[in-house]
Amino acid sequence: VVVSAVKRAEDSDALIVRLYEAHGARGPATLRFAAPVKQASVCNLLERRDRPLKPRADGALRLEFKPFEVVTLKIQLAATRK
Repeated sequence: VVVSAVKRAEDSDALIVRLYEAHGARGPATLRFAAPVKQASVCNLLERRDRPLKPRADGALRLEFKPFEVVTLKIQLAATRK
């Protein structure tokens, strides 16, 4: 799985992450972030029609990919203190 884009959402402070499966295979992928995931959803390329995702207990996201599938995620990270 390849991360092809990371940007701020058009309508919020959420993070948009676009990924694609590049080898024609099926299988799982796990995404981990430096900050805990507060909310996550799968959306279309226009960042609409969200389908909620539940982060794992460790804050990672687990996704299942089909061959050559493109997935766009909208992610809200928890604020971290420094």
